[in-house]
Amino acid sequence: MRCIGVVGVGNMGAGIAHNLAKGDFQVMIYSRRCQDPCFRPEEDEVFGRLIQEGCVVARTLKEVGGFSEAVITSVPLPEDFLNVCAGEEGLLASMRKGTYIIDTSTIDVETTRRVHTLGKDRGVRTLDAPVSGGPAGAKSGTMTIMVGGNEEDFQACKEIFACIGGNINYMGQIGTGQMVKLCNQAISASQSAVMGEVFVTGIKAGLNLADMARVIRTSSGNCWMLENFFPETVFKNQFDPPRFALRMMLKDIDLYMRTAKALGVPSLVSGTVMQMFTAAVAMGKGELDVTSVVQVAEELGKQRIVTGDESKD
Repeated sequence: MRCIGVVGVGNMGAGIAHNLAKGDFQVMIYSRRCQDPCFRPEEDEVFGRLIQEGCVVARTLKEVGGFSEAVITSVPLPEDFLNVCAGEEGLLASMRKGTYIIDTSTIDVETTRRVHTLGKDRGVRTLDAPVSGGPAGAKSGTMTIMVGGNEEDFQACKEIFACIGGNINYMGQIGTGQMVKLCNQAISASQSAVMGEVFVTGIKAGLNLADMARVIRTSSGNCWMLENFFPETVFKNQFDPPRFALRMMLKDIDLYMRTAKALGVPSLVSGTVMQMFTAAVAMGKGELDVTSVVQVAEELGKQRIVTGDESKD
């Protein structure tokens, strides 16, 4: 397979398209903006760069479907994925038998399986392949990819996965990739929320932020968010533009909670974390970086997570 479509050219999709073009695939890119006749992709910063790298811009989803041997989707919500694939003008209306839809979005298992069934009826194969690693991982091609679907289909698409990710994991049948991603998101959200509380506590007790962070990063409390997000967001009080929007993490936690409830699993910690993210959205932080959830702890604790004289209210 050499002709690949990418639907959704945001922080993650742009990195995916970049690496596919770099890997000598023929890449067609599309986002909702492409339908606007006034949109000039060559004048857009992201689209313009991808065009220079060899990507071709589609104006409709059906154009992407007709061109592609495999289409990679990277969209925000379950309903977006359903519409992109199964809408009246969606991908399945034009994709050929034996082609693939590879969904790198984070959505629910039910929608994943529904699209899989619709695709199967038309001879189109689907894989759920949510990713982790943030925009930096997408750009560098080092993302972790969690794949669910038929193993033969996974093997057929391994060259594509190898081009966009550095840690590729086959999890099992359709939906298992999404399930492990939702579990991962619940943990990641919990990391940000609890670190907000502990840094507020430590600083209010008189600890130096840099010293505290250095010790934790070499101790059992270290975690991925502290290593990769906090130094560039929380510690610099820089949450805009977001690496990953807080409202999207709230969506992911909600999907996890719904799944846990359906399985009869109590989620006491995740439920509290979800309330912190809900509070952050109510405070107007939905479009800021996911780590801005720490500002809920700052507000409640009446202490900012900064250094020096600025640390006092």
